[in-house]
Amino acid sequence: TGRVGECFRLRACCTAAACHSDGDPRSDRNPYPGSVADANRRFHANTLANLAAGLFILPFFLFSALGGQLADKLAKDRLIRAIKLAEIGIAALAAIAFMRGDLLMLVALLGLLGVQASRFGPVKYALLPQVLPEEELVGGTGLVGMGTFIAILPGTVAVPLLIALGER
Repeated sequence: TGRVGECFRLRACCTAAACHSDGDPRSDRNPYPGSVADANRRFHANTLANLAAGLFILPFFLFSALGGQLADKLAKDRLIRAIKLAEIGIAALAAIAFMRGDLLMLVALLGLLGVQASRFGPVKYALLPQVLPEEELVGGTGLVGMGTFIAILPGTVAVPLLIALGER
């Protein structure tokens, strides 16, 4: 299990990093849309926060099955690289949108981040049979699921704390 274990550990770290970045938009206490809405004074913060959460979650309902089909048909390593590069590009555009205070761009990018995440989820599970022996597959699937939710928690907790520290 030397090579298999090493591949699995590297993949688990990548998954944890992706889930950590996804954790913030899923939070109903997400301070970003409200802060930008206050700056722009165009939208009610609670309405915008709910819209943003809906735009992030909607792609999971619409595109997860397609993500699974792509994971079955395409080379998983290339697909993961493409999805992760898209995530970096979306994050860079979001940083620009934050600096500009462009609320509509942020909401649109949050929707794109949902599309990106809905594509990555099926691929991370589809890769498991290639890197784990059959007798470790159920346990590996459980560890990936557990790692996903454990990785979401720090982002959900840390972002409001960081915003509160910044407002002092």
